Amino acid sequence: MKRLIICGINGRMGKAVWEKAKSENFTVVCGVDKKIIGEVDCPVYKSFSEVKDYADAIIDFSSQENLDNLLNFATQTNTPTVICVTGYKDSQIEKIKLASKSIPIYLSPNTSQGINILKEICKAISSQLSSFEAEIIETHHKNKVDAPSGTAISLYKEIKGEKDFMSTGRNGKRKDNEICVHSIRGGNAFGEHECQFFFGDELLSVKHIAFSSSVFALGALKAANFIIGKKSGLYDRYEKE
Repeated sequence: MKRLIICGINGRMGKAVWEKAKSENFTVVCGVDKKIIGEVDCPVYKSFSEVKDYADAIIDFSSQENLDNLLNFATQTNTPTVICVTGYKDSQIEKIKLASKSIPIYLSPNTSQGINILKEICKAISSQLSSFEAEIIETHHKNKVDAPSGTAISLYKEIKGEKDFMSTGRNGKRKDNEICVHSIRGGNAFGEHECQFFFGDELLSVKHIAFSSSVFALGALKAANFIIGKKSGLYDRYEKE
């Protein structure tokens, strides 16, 4: 069994990773969370500075404020890391890129296997169409902090060309080279992403819907298995072996 540390273990997603870990051949040696009391059966520390356990990988489902603490521990212990937190500032992304020169880091706002496939589909569609207008629609629960979602932004990056730019919402006529992201928030929606491609009198639409948080937990564990043993670098999807 491979050894795993879960950052944000007492949150909804951290607990989901803990519940699914054994099915992906992991033993959770400890967790890191500002709330140390929870339902898990392993030690939980408030900070990585308290962690003395060895691990084969770290999975982070905490928050942006934990990034420095996480990267310091991961680089000092040479531990492959899966980062699933969204809403990072550009300066924080640069820190992640710098750390990835020392260790393998899998950075993805959405670890579900379906989203990995959707990214490839969108990339293929945009490369096949000489001219199109694209729209992205994403739906999440009412308490999600960031909008647009990190997943929507990653889909935009797969679609965009050299002259395209991203807008959020729309007020008025569509602009040339605009790819608009529409963010819908409500209820307990886990996550839905749809990419629409308009060309002439045709519309091509592709969509991914997550029905439970377990798809993200399993995806994060598969990502952890994937980067263990990999060279240092920044990864954002499962690659073919």
